Amino acid sequence: MLNYKITKTRLLEKKNKNDKIFISCLDIFYLNNKINFWIRNKEFIIFKSSNLIIKNLNKIYYNLKVKNIHSTPAVSHPEIRIATLLRYIFIKYCFCFVKKLFSKFINFNKNIWKIYLINSNLSDFLSNKNIYKKALTIKPIPNFESADPFVYEHNNTNYIFYENNDLVLKKGKISCGILKDNKLIFIKDILNLNYHLSYPFIWKRKKDIFLIPESSQNKSIQIWKSESFPYKWKLFKTIFKNEYCCDTTIIKDFNNNNWLLTNKSNDQTDDPNNELYIYKIIGNFKKFIPHKLNPVITDCRTARNAGSLNFANKMLRPSQINNSSGYGIGLNINEIEFLNLEDYKETIIKTIYPNKKTKAIGIHHISNSKSKIVIDVREKFSI
Repeated sequence: MLNYKITKTRLLEKKNKNDKIFISCLDIFYLNNKINFWIRNKEFIIFKSSNLIIKNLNKIYYNLKVKNIHSTPAVSHPEIRIATLLRYIFIKYCFCFVKKLFSKFINFNKNIWKIYLINSNLSDFLSNKNIYKKALTIKPIPNFESADPFVYEHNNTNYIFYENNDLVLKKGKISCGILKDNKLIFIKDILNLNYHLSYPFIWKRKKDIFLIPESSQNKSIQIWKSESFPYKWKLFKTIFKNEYCCDTTIIKDFNNNNWLLTNKSNDQTDDPNNELYIYKIIGNFKKFIPHKLNPVITDCRTARNAGSLNFANKMLRPSQINNSSGYGIGLNINEIEFLNLEDYKETIIKTIYPNKKTKAIGIHHISNSKSKIVIDVREKFSI
């Protein structure tokens, strides 16, 4: 009701020393508020904040150093007046009811995701302030939207794997097309199951090519292996069964270790926007060793994965910017500085928001090959 975009919760330590109480902050969680009802938001904050306790108990268990962090004082909430409450109810509920009632007769604006293509290498892209200047739109087919594009170069040909979301059925499938003359041709559906699929992360290990789509609706992570690239795939392995995981990504460090990064919700909220979990991969997906600081990130502004970037001499992790004002409102490009089983540190080197001069209202994914960059952009669209 106060329109706060983020709730900040803290894990505090109290010490009694010489009859004096000393309070220090051990950890902070930045949570995207649930704006439809305050009781739901309160429960959401309590469930999510409990992960701070688990994370810091792990630090004690593994004998890791617990550092006190700087924390700004808590904000005191102003008193909510009756007029404010009534205005909130009218805007959030009455307007939505009227809009739904007349939606059969009036064309209200809808928002859909589209793929943008940028012919550039990543170095030039990161140094370019106006990334949209030469961006080309790959339009989705009618009644569908295109999101989560991964561009993959194979035998000197660029392929785009993406979520092809049916706006009528409200269910996504994974499609693939060949990029030629800035257009996507020979588009085929490669994975179309009875539950929603998105985020088709593609990864090569030795001679094998794997596809790891987001299948959180099925409560698992599925690893598919190419039988005849790019259109024929076979289920190779199912991991993290009965767990709600989203946007799984693999990163190789400078010591040739492979790390699985996933956005997992270990509680009943099934909200993947707030936490990042990391696992070290042993062998050909034979074993997964959890990071000792899981969840390594507890921040809705940077936690959720947003694609994959390959760049010489740097480990980059794109991430979404999320808060209660909307989903996928922007992109971070993070450089990973430390990555081992006991430590993790990343720094934001670039932030990308939608082009204000257009009808774009969101951006939440990026991928690259040697000379191509693809992003997805959410646009206002009238049906």
